[in-house]
Amino acid sequence: MNLNNLKIGQVFKNYKELCNYLNQPILTSNSKKAQIKEWLRYFAYVKNGQRIKITKINNPPLNKYDGRINNGRSLYQKLITDIFLDHIESIICKDNVETNEELELNLTLNQTIILCGMANQRYMDVKLLRELKSMGYDKYSINNFLSRTKSKFIKVIENALLTMQKKGIISFEKCYMIIKANRTYKADICDVNKIIDIESEVLEDMDFQNLADVFSVFKSRQYYKKVNMLINSKYDWDYFYRSYCIKVNGDNRVNSDKYSVNMYQENRIELNKRLISFFDLQAEKNLLKETNNFTLPPNYLAEQKELSNYLLDISKNNKVSNCQESAK
Repeated sequence: MNLNNLKIGQVFKNYKELCNYLNQPILTSNSKKAQIKEWLRYFAYVKNGQRIKITKINNPPLNKYDGRINNGRSLYQKLITDIFLDHIESIICKDNVETNEELELNLTLNQTIILCGMANQRYMDVKLLRELKSMGYDKYSINNFLSRTKSKFIKVIENALLTMQKKGIISFEKCYMIIKANRTYKADICDVNKIIDIESEVLEDMDFQNLADVFSVFKSRQYYKKVNMLINSKYDWDYFYRSYCIKVNGDNRVNSDKYSVNMYQENRIELNKRLISFFDLQAEKNLLKETNNFTLPPNYLAEQKELSNYLLDISKNNKVSNCQESAK
């Protein structure tokens, strides 16, 4: 492939002209898709109708994407399991918990994300959207990045928890925690029904069908504010939140002598790097989905990678965060 004279801003009238310029064969169907996928390792582009504009030159080229590896559920599970077990053993060391004593943990999604090193504290900032817009990022790029990452975080975390549960290390359930008069307790079935009724009422009032619609337009804060206001007025609760309620069987815990702060940090950083690589490659694949009726913003790929670096990367400040401060 001849890339010697390719420049940012260069425009080609169609795919055929670009192939001729790059000294590449003109292909069709899946062969063409594989060819373009390979091109994206070397440069990024946007389409306007048939016209193709080069927006970035990757020097050195990006790593090859192996879907067989990145789609495997086991890719992150060992790292997350090791991180969880090290976190549990750190509690044992700190609080002098008996070896065979059952531990109970209640972690929100955000707490779990920070605990595992999936993102840095900027990702949890309540003023994040306003900040990113003030920095000039495209609205679609922001929404797409946050939607992609949150969805992946949930999938990775819950797959890892299910794996640990199958191995008998933990048992867990997704639950609601209620705060009332400075007391925190787990919602029972009657409380859960109250919450579901309130949430349905607010969804209808905001003209949404489900929570996915709320998150897709980033109205979650307004939604939860209304829900908690109704909860407070009807039941005198301060507020509630979703949580992973995790029980750790003392008989299945690792020996606390194995706990290592250094290994804990290394696992968090490794998981963080793998996820950032996944999201960057996913953004590159999204370029292949462009059609005449759907075109990504001109700087989509560059912005997605900048957002990964700004909101996810923990390598520049990899101290263990206090996950209890990250609940929203």
